[in-house]
Formats: sequence, C-alpha cells, structure tokens
Amino acid sequence: MELPLVTREDLEKAKEEIISKVTESLNEAFLKSREEEYLTTEEVCKILNVCAKQFKKYRDDRRISYTRFGRKIYVKRSDLNAFMEEYRIKRRQWQ
Repeated sequence: MELPLVTREDLEKAKEEIISKVTESLNEAFLKSREEEYLTTEEVCKILNVCAKQFKKYRDDRRISYTRFGRKIYVKRSDLNAFMEEYRIKRRQWQ
C-alpha cells in the first residue's frame, strides 16, 4: 500500500486555511459580543456627540432603550445602533 506524500506546500496551504477559518470565527464572535455590550452614559454621550442633558431627554422621551442599576444607566450597544439607524438620513437616488 502506497501512502501519499505530503509536501511542505500542502502543509502551508492547510495552515493558511485553518488560520483563515479560526480568524473568521473569532471575528464573528467578537462582533456578536460587542452587540451585547453595555455602554455607560459617558460612552453613549461621546458616541452620539451630545451632552448628558440631551441624552437624558432622549431617555425621558423613550427614544432610546436603557437599563438602570441603582443610579447608573447603561445602554446596550445594539439598542444604540437601532436608535442611530432610526434617525439615519438616507442618500438620494440620482437619475
């Protein structure tokens, strides 16, 4: 019985495929974990480029979902993304 010969190129190709698949899996897991991440009031204000008073108005008007633990307020990144998408100005279709 003859065994197939594995060359250095075959091993390099296999290594690259494995690295590619692992990197892709890690990227997907990282993006999913970021969506479930909670942001503080300061982080949200910085992302939206608004003051704390304006952010409080958004919360009071129920424009953005939030969670309160004691006196601390947190916003899930996915909720912040949904809020920003809601106010997104779409580009025009030029003809």
